[in-house]
Amino acid sequence: MGHATRDIAIANKLKQIEGNEILFISGGVSFDVISKAGFQALNLYRPPSFEVNVSKLRNKAVWLMRYIIYYKRSKKIAEDVVMKASHKPLIVSDEDFASIAVSQNVFPLNNLYMLF
Repeated sequence: MGHATRDIAIANKLKQIEGNEILFISGGVSFDVISKAGFQALNLYRPPSFEVNVSKLRNKAVWLMRYIIYYKRSKKIAEDVVMKASHKPLIVSDEDFASIAVSQNVFPLNNLYMLF
């Protein structure tokens, strides 16, 4: 959820600068937070859950395999949304590597913002 609140602040600023409509692809609690902030959002992502015990990720290999599957699904979801866009979208990515991969393949880099 920390990403969602940071993304909202960034989206507000980009909206002032760019004046474009901003659409979020998100999921779960992040979707709720983004929607309540007044942004259009799609509740499409379902990241794999993970267990942390005493600051250590449990079942690392299982989680990694689930994440790879999630990444592939997320990439397809992002591609479907971007390809259906009626205009050239402004793509902002905050640790969503699937949307970065899609946007690099579909659009020139001048509309891609990567936040680290």
